[in-house]
Amino acid sequence: ADGRVFVAQGGTHTIGVFAADDGRRLRTLGEGRGAGERQLYGPAGVALSADGGTLFIADSGNHRVAVWRAADGAPLRRIGGGAGSGPGQLRYPRGLALSPDGAELFVVDWGNHMVSVFEPRTGRHLRSWGRRGSGAGEFNGPSYCALSRDGRALFVADTRNHRVVACDA
Repeated sequence: ADGRVFVAQGGTHTIGVFAADDGRRLRTLGEGRGAGERQLYGPAGVALSADGGTLFIADSGNHRVAVWRAADGAPLRRIGGGAGSGPGQLRYPRGLALSPDGAELFVVDWGNHMVSVFEPRTGRHLRSWGRRGSGAGEFNGPSYCALSRDGRALFVADTRNHRVVACDA
């Protein structure tokens, strides 16, 4: 948004903000490795709200989605009920995608081998699908995702099954 590209930098546990036109670094968001409000532990993916104001970060090692103000990295809230496999809980979230209308945040959960969907403004868990395996409706180490332009299909990189799975969103 606004000529900015946000990059999850797992090695430095930060988010790099770069100029889209020439790739120069504009700023770094986050205070490095940790579990504090402005800290990340192995960020793996990002999604930006349509208005460019809110940044969603798959904070993989902290088993959460951090929600920060995109302009300055100020923490707004967290999504995910902590490490675990229950409804709304995450284990190593990796990929993120926002629905075109901004009403749903899709979270690819590597550790639970599933996709969980949350309401991005409140963090309320809406639904999940998937389990470990290689058959229909199953994943093995899903890593990243992308939504079709119309928001009807979610494409999931099912890493350990060496495939991309198209799911109804």
